[in-house]
Amino acid sequence: MTNAIKDLYILKLFTEGKSKRHIMKECNVGMEKINQVILGGGITHQNIKGRPLKITQRLLDKIEEITF
Repeated sequence: MTNAIKDLYILKLFTEGKSKRHIMKECNVGMEKINQVILGGGITHQNIKGRPLKITQRLLDKIEEITF
């Protein structure tokens, strides 16, 4: 299987709702390759590690200043 065909197959499985682990076993690729294909293919999957940002009044004021 060529890389282009494998990339399309990874995107197809992801859009069908298959998990990344399932895709990893099915296509015999690593998690990094799957993430590159998904993010490069225009499909956004938000998987942010760490603590969420604390929204403060100062941050809200800065956002308002930038947007107006």
